[in-house]
Amino acid sequence: MIYLVELVLVGAFALHIFLAVTLKIENKKARGGIEYEVNARKGKKTFATFTMIWSGLFIVAFLVQHLMMLKFGEHYLYVNDKGEIIRDMWLTTIQMFANPGWAAFYVISMFVIGMHLFHAISSAFQTMGIAHQKWTPIIDIAGIVYSVVIALGFGITAVASYYLANQPETQALIEKSRSLQPQYEQQKANADKAAFVIPSVGEVQVSFNIEK
Repeated sequence: MIYLVELVLVGAFALHIFLAVTLKIENKKARGGIEYEVNARKGKKTFATFTMIWSGLFIVAFLVQHLMMLKFGEHYLYVNDKGEIIRDMWLTTIQMFANPGWAAFYVISMFVIGMHLFHAISSAFQTMGIAHQKWTPIIDIAGIVYSVVIALGFGITAVASYYLANQPETQALIEKSRSLQPQYEQQKANADKAAFVIPSVGEVQVSFNIEK
């Protein structure tokens, strides 16, 4: 199910990029290469408006890097409360934020995403024809609040993760987890292979629990 959701999200994201770039090109052609100095609804262009296409491309690069570091990055295992051997995303994430360069890049990316969201929300309502003297200011304020909450929330998470990752206790836990990886990998391989068939019952899977 999760793979289906991921596929839908990738498709929606790709469509969003295609429509945004196409609209930018068509608007450029319609103006004959001349940029407007004033926005009819809000007066002068904001910085978020002016950089919308570039912030969007920056976000694409950030998402690619984000997936490479997390989804396709270092793969660690651990034993959950049910005795199952599953991927340790906490360890992968903490290791990523232990790097000051990546942590700083993540915080900057959150600022760019917040700026992109701020303009995107108001523009989306305007595109749908919802532009009114009464409701437009409320939509703008809601967009600002939402953008700030998202950017600040994830930004604080990155800073806190960097701080946590570089604590001696966390480093000791990381080293302990690394030392257990060969054992976990062997046990998981054995569990995946351990299957046999009982007549009238079918295939039986045997799992192994690991003492913590």
